[in-house]
Amino acid sequence: MLILVLMHYFWIVFIGLHFIYLFQIKEYRFDRLQSMIKEIGIMRFLYSVKITLPAFTIRNLLLVNFCFLISTSLFLFSFEQKNIFEFLGLTFILAPITSIILISLGVFITNIPSNLIRSLIRFQAMQKVKKSSAVFIGITGSFGKTSTKECLFHVLSAKYNVTKTPKNMNTDVGIALSIRKSLTQKTEYFI
Repeated sequence: MLILVLMHYFWIVFIGLHFIYLFQIKEYRFDRLQSMIKEIGIMRFLYSVKITLPAFTIRNLLLVNFCFLISTSLFLFSFEQKNIFEFLGLTFILAPITSIILISLGVFITNIPSNLIRSLIRFQAMQKVKKSSAVFIGITGSFGKTSTKECLFHVLSAKYNVTKTPKNMNTDVGIALSIRKSLTQKTEYFI
């Protein structure tokens, strides 16, 4: 029975990494994760796991620690409660459900400080934009944004001092971080 409980515990933590990754690619938004679950189905979402590690960020570290601490607490608590110990041992198949609940709770808790930090980053970028005389070019669409940005950058950089967002950083915070880092007084065009 102890082996099954240990498997339950490690499965919660292990699958938690995958759920953190999924939240990360869905920008920690419950509506986008819910849409993904509707698209692929709840059983496939919970039980077909291709483990992908999340990026090394402060928020993800907090989520991993939160999942680890709560699942460890549940594991230790199960030793005191004979019925829970047996329940965890017999139902280690419920580990993905436990894990998604813990990760969802962690995402919910970290949303408040995360939103405050995101707002501060966007505000600082807006202040820098207001002080700049650069022309800002935004590229929108479903496909080809990064390729179009790269082509435009090469054309304009032949004659002007041009700055662009790195790689495919096209979220509000990605653009704001890029502005904070790359926009200078010499910049004539920012893509």
